[in-house]
Amino acid sequence: MANRVEFDLRWATLFCSFVISYLLREHPIALTIYLIFFSLLIVAYIVRLPRYLDEIESRMRARLLILLEDGKTMEAHRLVTNQKRLRTLGRRYALQNALGIIAMSDGKYHEAQNAFQGALKQAPYGERLSIELNLANVEVALQRADLAVERYRTLMKRYPQSGLVRERMARLMLEEAN
Repeated sequence: MANRVEFDLRWATLFCSFVISYLLREHPIALTIYLIFFSLLIVAYIVRLPRYLDEIESRMRARLLILLEDGKTMEAHRLVTNQKRLRTLGRRYALQNALGIIAMSDGKYHEAQNAFQGALKQAPYGERLSIELNLANVEVALQRADLAVERYRTLMKRYPQSGLVRERMARLMLEEAN
């Protein structure tokens, strides 16, 4: 696999804004207009972009599940790797999670575990529960039920309101008892 250099568009934009602000320091009217324009861009980024990325991500997930259900893992992998907007605009964790799901559906549990752990490192707090549950599923598939139970216990402490975590832990403990 070729090494690729990826940059985060947010940091490049921030750097360019500092350069432009520096260049416009002698022109107060132009600087004021630029700062107003840039402030509006920031508001659009904070308000509109998350909704836009949520839409793209949900469409990708729906298409991914359809492809995996049909057994088309190569097309699913291609779908995920072609999501340039999600990668560039800060949703790499969603792509890592999707790659983990693809690997898990192929039975490549160690690869799936690595993908989920990579996604977990990048994901914001609100998005971590599903990734953690996917990791627990991988541990169950790798027949490491003790690690899965420990992960569920940690998740129950972190997300006490989640009934899904309790249900999965109870199901796993019942399977282990039988």
